[in-house]
Amino acid sequence: VHCAERGKRICTETEWTMACEGPERKPFPYGYLRDATKCHGDRPWDHPDTRKFIERDPHELERLWQGVKSGSQPDCVSDYGVHDMPANADELAASETYGKGPKSDFDNVTTGGPWYEGVRNQCRPKIYSHDESFAYYYLSWRCCAEPDGKPTDPRAPKQIKRGWDWDKVVYRAKHSWKLPLNSKVPGDEGYNSAGTDRPIVPRKDEP
Repeated sequence: VHCAERGKRICTETEWTMACEGPERKPFPYGYLRDATKCHGDRPWDHPDTRKFIERDPHELERLWQGVKSGSQPDCVSDYGVHDMPANADELAASETYGKGPKSDFDNVTTGGPWYEGVRNQCRPKIYSHDESFAYYYLSWRCCAEPDGKPTDPRAPKQIKRGWDWDKVVYRAKHSWKLPLNSKVPGDEGYNSAGTDRPIVPRKDEP
């Protein structure tokens, strides 16, 4: 939804990987060997206060965030000139994996890995096990635009294949929590989201 407001869309998993690996398909944007000094990796692990995190306490989220401003790491850049792909945040990308099995269940993947010590922070590995209700403090995203600069269809490939219109996509984005996070926040009353191979339970007011 945020990308669509700018005439863009979430990058697909293929686009994300290609932009990170470059033409030589390097495992890291800067080369073939992991170097945590180049892309903000190996930061100490945090211990979130579960209650504060679930309530989305802004002070707790600020305490946990260890990311740096995009473009501020001159050595964390791919051969295509794309900055800060692994290690600065674990990024969402649109899934293009179809078929049967857990890797094809959901519309999105996470890729790149966050800034923590021991995380691979490579270009290619993806996590396919989080559905659209998954949210965590080190998640982020980046937007992709078409080469000609014209506005693009903001829907994910699987949403297009299902025939979802944009109103439905926006509704799902706003009501994708499986469990209530904060009863004081409108829209956090809970929602059951699912992928293509699992039953989707619509709410009565869904488009």
